[in-house]
Amino acid sequence: MTNNASLGELPNTNSEELAVLATIADSVTGLTDLGYKHARSRELTSDLAIRASSMMAGFPDNVSDEDKSRVFDGYRLRKSELVGTRYYRWEGKDTFIPITAEQYKLGKAAATEEGPDFFVLDVDYAFSYSQQQFGALKKETPNKHALIGALRTEVSKYCSNTWGALVGAYKALNRVPRQRGANVSFMDHLDDLFEELEKRRRVAVKREGEGNVPSEAKMKKAVQAFFKALD
Repeated sequence: MTNNASLGELPNTNSEELAVLATIADSVTGLTDLGYKHARSRELTSDLAIRASSMMAGFPDNVSDEDKSRVFDGYRLRKSELVGTRYYRWEGKDTFIPITAEQYKLGKAAATEEGPDFFVLDVDYAFSYSQQQFGALKKETPNKHALIGALRTEVSKYCSNTWGALVGAYKALNRVPRQRGANVSFMDHLDDLFEELEKRRRVAVKREGEGNVPSEAKMKKAVQAFFKALD
């Protein structure tokens, strides 16, 4: 029953490049060096955001599903590096005991026709199921469904948040500061504050879903109550 899912070879990467990327943070020698490397990383994000706008029509708000899906494929490749492979001893129909890679290696070497059996889970395997196939697992093998579902959710959130960071970087580059006169009142500052909060609420809805963020109506009611309290 052991599955043999593989992530395959990553495009345009090699072990030396990945090693360099993995050690950038560890190579920081002090606070000044930290600041320098952080500034470089922000510049890279901005450069990639500009590049994204030239490669995807409608970026950032009206990108086609096909283009966005291809970018998400790249995010999943990176997340697969971070997550790695998870190993389980498979007992019965739907019992999975977490084990280490070394335990898996030794167990496979000593396995016979009577067992033990193993389950190998990685990002590629988790997303090899169609929505219909994945849904069927919940009834047939709920524990397996839960393991795969947890990884799928983790990866999906990672992709969504990373995309949001790319979009945010592009919008920050193209944001035009609001022009006001020299005598800006406190109430004007409050108006700007709540305007910004509404923008962030809309972004949060896309990332976290309607049920996890206050609705526009509730926010308006809360703002009205706030200003009424100031009267």
